[in-house]
Amino acid sequence: MTSFPWSAVGPIGGTVISALKALKGRNLPTPPPVYLYPEISWLEAKQLEKLKDSAFISKKTYAYSGLEATGHGFWLSMKGDAMSAPIGLVPTLPEGTKVLFDTGARIKPGKLVLTLLPDNDTLTCRLLVEEAGDRFLKPLNPAYPLTPFTSKTLLVASALESRFIL
Repeated sequence: MTSFPWSAVGPIGGTVISALKALKGRNLPTPPPVYLYPEISWLEAKQLEKLKDSAFISKKTYAYSGLEATGHGFWLSMKGDAMSAPIGLVPTLPEGTKVLFDTGARIKPGKLVLTLLPDNDTLTCRLLVEEAGDRFLKPLNPAYPLTPFTSKTLLVASALESRFIL
């Protein structure tokens, strides 16, 4: 990996132009790709077909990630404390944490998933777990109960990344 030639720029505070001149003709590594995904509300996440609408998407705020979604990627801000694990346990998704979801990612036990619960039409984020052949949706906060995963539970997306901004 080639390092930046600081000595060619001069003392700290050198101009950007002098830095670019110093880099001209050097074989530098290609930077990693960056992907932009819209930040949507929980209500909008129930209507994912809107992610295909360019007029809708153009009005959204975007956040970046180094991870590429295989389906539609979007950021959701966590609400409530059901996904806040006790102190010292990870993962934890306290209220306000932004989570990047991917509608095309492989959904399997052990992954954080976004699901639509059939009984009350509620969108929820939970850890998908499997025990003795049965699947459950497990909140990270042990004060909340396990939810049985049934054939009527709709898997919407799988989590790729989370970040908590102070």
